[in-house]
Amino acid sequence: MTLLAAMLLSAPHVAISAPVGGFPVVGSVGFVWTSPKTAKCAPISEAVAKTFKGCEFSESGAFGLPIAYHTCTRKQGGELLAFRSPAECDEALETMRANAP
Repeated sequence: MTLLAAMLLSAPHVAISAPVGGFPVVGSVGFVWTSPKTAKCAPISEAVAKTFKGCEFSESGAFGLPIAYHTCTRKQGGELLAFRSPAECDEALETMRANAP
């Protein structure tokens, strides 16, 4: 493993254009799942991504769905889930709401 690869893998990061795994966060669509009553899917711009402490990629599992996503921790608190497309985001948001207490 190169030194650069080791540094990228060891530090939390926001994938802007060349992610280590998955898809770029910038250009994806997401919602703040820790605020379920006000959550809505919205595009993630570079300015929004700069408000994240870091993101972690998962191949699947958000609300039991087989959809890849990033969990991004926001500097102001809470977490945002980012998906490849508006359709995937809408499906995850609807599933979250359908399973809410």
